[in-house]
Amino acid sequence: MFQPKSKSFLLKVAFTVIVSYWLWRCWILTQSRGDLEILTRSIHRLWAGESFYRLSDHAEHTKPPGLTWLLQPLALLPSWTSKIVWDLLSWGSLIVLAKNWLGLSLFSWTGLLGWLLAAGPWWAEMRLGQFNMFLAAVTLYLPVWESRAPSPFRSRVLGAGALFCVLLKPTQILLWPFMFSRVAREGGLRQTLIGAIILGVIVAVGYGAQLGWSDFFVHHQQWLQFLPQSEAKHLLRPDNLGISTQQVRWLLPDGINWVPKIVLLFGLVLACWSTHGAPSLSRRVFLNSVLISIVCSPMAWRQNFSPLMLCLSWEAVMHGHKYPYWRRLAFWLSILGFELLATDLLGVVWSEWFARVGGPLALALSAWALMPVQTQVRPQTSG
Repeated sequence: MFQPKSKSFLLKVAFTVIVSYWLWRCWILTQSRGDLEILTRSIHRLWAGESFYRLSDHAEHTKPPGLTWLLQPLALLPSWTSKIVWDLLSWGSLIVLAKNWLGLSLFSWTGLLGWLLAAGPWWAEMRLGQFNMFLAAVTLYLPVWESRAPSPFRSRVLGAGALFCVLLKPTQILLWPFMFSRVAREGGLRQTLIGAIILGVIVAVGYGAQLGWSDFFVHHQQWLQFLPQSEAKHLLRPDNLGISTQQVRWLLPDGINWVPKIVLLFGLVLACWSTHGAPSLSRRVFLNSVLISIVCSPMAWRQNFSPLMLCLSWEAVMHGHKYPYWRRLAFWLSILGFELLATDLLGVVWSEWFARVGGPLALALSAWALMPVQTQVRPQTSG
């Protein structure tokens, strides 16, 4: 009878099986990559001199024109190559999150990785090739990387990375208080701002040089005019789980144009307030910021919750024993409820009803409230 030499061997086998399964699901059964296709389509329209903000698209492009210019290399690659790059970013982001959150080597957490990949919103996140996990990994990794060996260069990279995240998803500005929490208190904020300005100047000058300054201003004007229209189109979708949607749906039906803006401003105030008195780069502040950036967004799909639920699950595995039994039980019921009830297991009608009454949002908020954390993401060391 075959006897594995070690537990490590079994974990490596499990990891290989899991990755093989997901490659099969992603590359054989599922060919599309929604976010990637939206971005590359907008790039081709940019090259053709066409408007890339079209409300008639099922999933329209809503990002700033500067991002379209910045990601042009993606459209220069063959489609299968860009897909590989995109998927590597998704999977790599999952590993970066685990490494910086858990501080463990690759194969020591493969069992946990397999369990997390088996169900829940992160399953759809990886299958659909969205960039929520990528954004979470960048917003966690960059400030931690900068804190290990603070320098003007690292501070500038942090600033450029923070601006890139906002270009990719404007509501990521709600994570800036976390990202800048160390440099704001201990020095380096000036260099961080310089890094953001440098990237902004590169994008502006490059855009103007390639397409002309008139197009630069016209395209940004079109973007600002288009955002409210796209927002109104998606705000009342049955799978939109954000606070703005619930307010407009049930309390303020006439506030479809101003409620999302008020909620975003409120979210920014909350994100800044959550850093007050907390240790720099604390898990609590990161989770608070991620939660706020999701629930205060005018477009909060189920997959947007994947980084939050992922990190909450890891936190429960690492430190759940410190909390009373009833609290742990309630936490896992909230997690599992979000995973199962917010999916299509109930059927389309019941799933839409459950989302419409705020079920997934309530479960996500409950899981967040039941798993408080105070420690730093990782100890800050030099070198």
